[in-house]
Amino acid sequence: MKGMENYKKTLKDRIALVLILCVLALLAMMFGVFYLKERFPGQEHITDYVIGFFTGLEFAFVFLIGYYYRVMRDEKLMRAMFLKENDERQILIRMKSGIKVVSVLSILIIIASLPVAYLSYEAFVAMMIVAFTQLIFSGLLKLYWLRKL
Repeated sequence: MKGMENYKKTLKDRIALVLILCVLALLAMMFGVFYLKERFPGQEHITDYVIGFFTGLEFAFVFLIGYYYRVMRDEKLMRAMFLKENDERQILIRMKSGIKVVSVLSILIIIASLPVAYLSYEAFVAMMIVAFTQLIFSGLLKLYWLRKL
């Protein structure tokens, strides 16, 4: 059961990381509300999009923290999640589809596109299209490899 104890520590580390990201998203949301709205009054639609984006991240992070706590309390659920994450077939599918790398890069593109929106709306839209296209293709690759392997 050494692996399960290590996995419990891994879940605690994930909770700590998501909590830090939650605080950062909250700070970005407050920055948008208190600074960007006053600084760029003519571009309220972009500021509202930025605030909405970080609000959505907040909800996702809170949900994820709750899910990890639920997994940590339920031994059966934690074992199932541990086995799923360490399944060799699933690891190979994630590697072949590049889902982790593409997801991180797409999120970075989305975050980088937020300040670009104030400079050029067309560049903002192009960056968003690129990010979501990457996510879609990575998801399609994952579906392909799920059926192929």
